[in-house]
Amino acid sequence: MKKILYLAVFALLSSCLTEKNADPGKPVTFVRYFNGGNNDFAQVAEETSDKGIIILATTEITNPDLTLKYRIKLIKTDEYGNVLQQSVYPAEFGSAESIRAKALLQLPSGGFLVTGETIIDAVSGFAKMYILEVGADLKPVAATSKAIDFSTFLSPLLSIQGQATLQLTSGNYLVLGAIDSPTDNMLLAELDKSNLSIKWVKKYGAGTSTLSNKIFLDASNNVFWSGTVTRSSSDVRLVKTTQNSLNTVFDLPIGSPLLEESGNDICRYGYGFAVVGTTNEKDPAKQDILFKILAEDGSVLFSKPYGFDADTDVGNSITTARGGLIILGTSAAVAEEFGGRGEEDYFLIKVDAFGNEVWPAPRVFGSQSRDIGASVRQMADGSLLVLGTTVFGGVRTIMLMKANSEGNIE
Repeated sequence: MKKILYLAVFALLSSCLTEKNADPGKPVTFVRYFNGGNNDFAQVAEETSDKGIIILATTEITNPDLTLKYRIKLIKTDEYGNVLQQSVYPAEFGSAESIRAKALLQLPSGGFLVTGETIIDAVSGFAKMYILEVGADLKPVAATSKAIDFSTFLSPLLSIQGQATLQLTSGNYLVLGAIDSPTDNMLLAELDKSNLSIKWVKKYGAGTSTLSNKIFLDASNNVFWSGTVTRSSSDVRLVKTTQNSLNTVFDLPIGSPLLEESGNDICRYGYGFAVVGTTNEKDPAKQDILFKILAEDGSVLFSKPYGFDADTDVGNSITTARGGLIILGTSAAVAEEFGGRGEEDYFLIKVDAFGNEVWPAPRVFGSQSRDIGASVRQMADGSLLVLGTTVFGGVRTIMLMKANSEGNIE
């Protein structure tokens, strides 16, 4: 592998480790770190309609009784990564609620819809799906911010986490959920846009599942989602159903019984999908990045592993980009000769539809500590928006990077 260009972001950002940035300059590219003193778990960053950036994360706090609780955190910045506003939900210190974020949906109103879970029992981990709607000012909308009770339709013993949401042409929300107790199944439901009442719900089974945080509609309003299914081995999973929940068109395990593969993220690509995750194809004792191109019927058009010959290379996120696709990954112990800096590093790979690497080498970046990828998106100007979690002194800190279209910091 050719020598990798290392992006020396940590040294440049040593003075930007608080959420009140000392220098509100206007760089074309940048790296920012955000932390309020607690562990923050980065989830996703998106470009907003006003060319700013919205960051979704979960923050961990310690209540006065020393119990650990989770809160949803939203940070809104300008296009240069300077903080304009941030909020934590619920805002009350000492609140008994513990809520974790999973996915973010931008609304036509300029507001945002967060899907996640509220933990009802900290010992068992029993949870309910949680929906939070906020306006453009990040203030909660009371009627559409609450735990969703599926007990009228399903067993009250089921622990359900919200994974993803999209808005239908009717304005109602289609939500994807993961059922963790007593078995790992899937759930799809339609919620009324005005009060989140349940219009219908359907449970899907057939194997232990983990789900990615995206769902899609095709031109015929069929619904797609992806993730991982584990039976005798782990495979990428692709599900297609009708929008009204009446029929499952297909529910496919995609992989080889000789391999352990997972699908961590999915995006639309052409008339099908691109999936990124992990595979042990190159070495049964190691994890490498898995990249697949799937047709709409779930057939595999292309599949390839990538890696740095480290013990663990993970594909975290994937997005379409001009001239191909961008993969965000995390690698444990990238060799220094390839640009590695810390225990784990972020890296970006650009590939075309045939899996050929467009850049001469992956772009490796990060700190001297642990860096864990969360999401990558291409912005309207062609630049790349990367979100992750960096561990400084044992504290998890949100990392936001804007790189140019070639994955470099200028």
